[in-house]
Amino acid sequence: MAIQCGTPTGKVTVTTPGTPVRVTAANANPVVHAACHGIMFQTLPTNTGKIYIGRANMNKAAYTGLFAMLVAPSASQLPNFSAAITQAPNALGVEEFYIDADNAGEGVIVTILVL
Repeated sequence: MAIQCGTPTGKVTVTTPGTPVRVTAANANPVVHAACHGIMFQTLPTNTGKIYIGRANMNKAAYTGLFAMLVAPSASQLPNFSAAITQAPNALGVEEFYIDADNAGEGVIVTILVL
């Protein structure tokens, strides 16, 4: 899956809770640097537990290495988290973001912005 400007990178789910999943895991080469200006994570409407966004070394139980924790969605809200570096376009690396979840099969939809 090639990452394209301003389009969703797609759905990312966690198979084994407690094992962070690289956001670019579905890419042909998930470790290749994929520069972006901004990134948004939105919970899947079917999630029933929390989603954790962080680095590869995140520990959701200790709340270390986390950027955000998204609660389960409700009938009127799909929680989301966004990150951007406005002073340096395309300074974020998509491949550096990971997710974890309370429940197997739950996850996020990821969208990136490339300038």
